[in-house]
Amino acid sequence: MIIIVLGPSSCGKGTQADLLAEKYSIPHISTGDLFRKEIADNTELGQKIAPMLAAGHFVPGEITFQILKQHVEAGYAQTGGVIIDGFPRMYSQVEEIQPLIDELLANDKSENSWLRVIHYSLTFDECLRRQENRKATSDVVRSDADEAALRKRYDSYLADIEQIKKYYQDKGVFIEVNAQQGIQEIYDYTTKQIEDSLR
Repeated sequence: MIIIVLGPSSCGKGTQADLLAEKYSIPHISTGDLFRKEIADNTELGQKIAPMLAAGHFVPGEITFQILKQHVEAGYAQTGGVIIDGFPRMYSQVEEIQPLIDELLANDKSENSWLRVIHYSLTFDECLRRQENRKATSDVVRSDADEAALRKRYDSYLADIEQIKKYYQDKGVFIEVNAQQGIQEIYDYTTKQIEDSLR
């Protein structure tokens, strides 16, 4: 099984991905976490992407996919599934990752050979409110944590999400979730939608 979680920064998709990873016993692979590790380790790649994130830009798709691909393949090989958090962000990235997904699922002969794409929708104002709360209660300040950077990322997300949604709606694997609710309500709705879609 492959689950892709999409949504704007601070929509809570990482929290939901963690819960789904626990439910299905598969790894949660977050592009944001992978980037932050590269930056924390001060790798050559980390030095390249740190200023991009600080300015509120997305990391180019070819760099993201290069890192992501090896983790997705390894995770799927070990557990028969992965949750991909934060990719694709642009339609061009759909064209990058979909061949990999198709190949993994085609080679999986189990009943769990399926893809679902979950979009957690949230307004900018609520994303900003949650980010401000996070800054007030956490010692860790993310590089995209100021309002201007968040706005730039949100506007970029809006520019591409409709085309991504249509692609996966046409494949019959898309699930829309209102992320305005509480964590448990969102999780319950998400899992019900997944289970209903597999019947």
